[in-house]
Amino acid sequence: MTVQQMDMMTKEEIVAFEKKCDVFDENQSLEDYTTAIRDYIYLWRRIGESRKYYTIDRIEKDVESQPEQIKCFYIEKAPVSYAAVDVDYCCG
Repeated sequence: MTVQQMDMMTKEEIVAFEKKCDVFDENQSLEDYTTAIRDYIYLWRRIGESRKYYTIDRIEKDVESQPEQIKCFYIEKAPVSYAAVDVDYCCG
């Protein structure tokens, strides 16, 4: 998703996205999984009104700084929501 698309999402769409992220998607590539983690963190920060401190650029850097951790979560089939919280906590 682009930042513009995420910024246009309604609360209901965000909740639906979060629910989707609570289950590991067997058809998702590692690249898509990593992007979903980035999107999840961005939307979580948006809801929490802290995105002025955590821009998409900063979130992307944080996510890109942990490729091995993300790969481990992917191999373990951890839901995106679980992995995103860990990635965000380690970098935030």
